[in-house]
Amino acid sequence: MSESTSLAIAGLLDDQRECWARGDCVRVEAYVQRLPDLQADSDGLLDLIYNEVFLRECKGEKPSREEYQRRFPHLAVPIGVQFDVHEAIDAGVPPDVESAPPTIPGHELLEEIGRGGMGRVYRARNQEHNGLVAVKLVHAGHLGKRGVRKRFVAEAQAAATLDHPHIVKVFEVGECAAGPYLVMELIDGASLDDVIQQSTQEILCAVHWLIPIAEAVHYAHGKGIIHRDLKPANILLQQSAIPKIADFGMAKILRKVGGGISSTKKGTVLGTPSYMPPEQAGTDPAEVGPHSDVYSLGAILYALLTGRPPFDEGNFLATLLKVRSAEPPVAVRSLRPEVPVQLEKICHKCLNKHPAERFQSAHDLVEALRLFARMPDRAAGAAHVANPTAASDAALCFVSLKTGQLIPLVKPEMVVGRSQDCDLVINGPDVSRWHCRISRTEGQVFLADLDSTRGTCVNGTRVKRARLHDGDLIEIAGQVFRVLVSS
Repeated sequence: MSESTSLAIAGLLDDQRECWARGDCVRVEAYVQRLPDLQADSDGLLDLIYNEVFLRECKGEKPSREEYQRRFPHLAVPIGVQFDVHEAIDAGVPPDVESAPPTIPGHELLEEIGRGGMGRVYRARNQEHNGLVAVKLVHAGHLGKRGVRKRFVAEAQAAATLDHPHIVKVFEVGECAAGPYLVMELIDGASLDDVIQQSTQEILCAVHWLIPIAEAVHYAHGKGIIHRDLKPANILLQQSAIPKIADFGMAKILRKVGGGISSTKKGTVLGTPSYMPPEQAGTDPAEVGPHSDVYSLGAILYALLTGRPPFDEGNFLATLLKVRSAEPPVAVRSLRPEVPVQLEKICHKCLNKHPAERFQSAHDLVEALRLFARMPDRAAGAAHVANPTAASDAALCFVSLKTGQLIPLVKPEMVVGRSQDCDLVINGPDVSRWHCRISRTEGQVFLADLDSTRGTCVNGTRVKRARLHDGDLIEIAGQVFRVLVSS
């Protein structure tokens, strides 16, 4: 395929469904006319044909194999097989087959909590430990479809190797009568996309959302895994503010094969176009690397700052072609003038259409964001600290992920709570009078919970005492702060 027609078939299928839903019953031939190279992509055409058959049946039509064999004579044989499978599924599977939760060994499925194009997610109880987890399965109707099972298993293999506080943990991978499944950490909060839909974020808040996400991406890259579908909807929020990366179903596992990198079939591109780098919409999967996830991280930052992705033309094809073009996104400051020039430069460096001009690693991006966050003019608003000094003189600071406020902690030992006697006063009915203590000893920083009612969490885990490191997230009765420790 040429660069302008190298399309993610999954995206074309979404576009096809959206057109039919609004009454524009676009036929497969229309896609071939606009994208002539599709004629040579048998797999893609068969998927589009299968989708059209399904959409017509939803409208009460009864399309026949003979019709499609006449329309696409060079695919007569596989179309015949496709109809055989389709009819067998219709005959053997009742329409409400997914209405009752399947049986997963060792787990009680409680309720469905999410559903996407490929699978569905249930809240479940682990019968051995009596803890709540999430269980993800492939839709029954997709199990026999080309590539779906493969992508699902790829997600399992990729995610199960990762152990990071800002990546959703996979506990178990298995197979049951309903197909392959994943048992994962349950995240009850919203997604970052939900947050963006509500409002644009405070500038420092946006920066401190992205830092742990980028740190987790750098960790995954170190394990040889590129996510390839980083977007706000795939960032889940634990305990209201702690971000965790989910959905590694499109991950690329880097492995050397004959001196090159092997993964996705040439000409097949996966991802969400609004957050997809241009090389991922190209013809050669070998062009996709860690720099591709850096682009997507920049796109997430862009959305946090402006409330919209860098490119969104209203449909999959138009957005993809805009991403592939040489045209840069609209400047951040033209949409939100109060964004500092330095932060705009960081964002647009990530979004450079040329991979060599971006940050060359997610770690480099993290360092740039940390440097920005520590600039003296970012330290406005430390009014809740007893005897505050300038943040630039403090060895330890908190940043509120709710407001973006930077709070210096300047004493060797400071008590946090709602009492006016505390060194750092946090108001709220769930904050204990003396909630926790922060202390510094021989260059190390420690947190100790003071038997608070709601407890204190570090990176999502409830602790009695813990050493704090630069970048840790502390949750105090629903309020989350990022730790900045000066070296």
